[in-house]
Amino acid sequence: MRFGRPTIIALGVTIALGAPLSAFADASPSPSASQSPASDFQSALTQYKSDMEQYRTLINEREQTRKIITQSFLQAVSSANSAAKAAMRSAKTADAKAAVLAQQKNAVSLASTVRDAALTDLGPVPIEPTKPVKPQEFAPTKKSKPEKSSPTPKN
Repeated sequence: MRFGRPTIIALGVTIALGAPLSAFADASPSPSASQSPASDFQSALTQYKSDMEQYRTLINEREQTRKIITQSFLQAVSSANSAAKAAMRSAKTADAKAAVLAQQKNAVSLASTVRDAALTDLGPVPIEPTKPVKPQEFAPTKKSKPEKSSPTPKN
């Protein structure tokens, strides 16, 4: 299928002239008279405060749960170490001592695995809400006078 030169030129002109017209489309509707930027900001700020309170509650609950998980882990490790210490006192041979150390290592590893699984079950950390930005009102700016440069003092 061959296109003639005039067809290609006409297609190019149509695309070139049609594209800029679509660029003038209003991307964001202008605010209606019932909603001003100030009221939008106030409602967004109220929503932010509510979201922030919920975020703080979730973070506090998460931290309390993490503390409990950590305490139980430390308690499990401490009891494994105490049991190993007591068993080492009664172990006479090198094989018995190696078995006690292996048992201690396994107990600590198990406690670590349980702790990691519990922390994973907590899920991802809650995302902090973003504070709304107050819309800026444009006021006429004062033109400042240029500063006069003072002559450099001579010694």
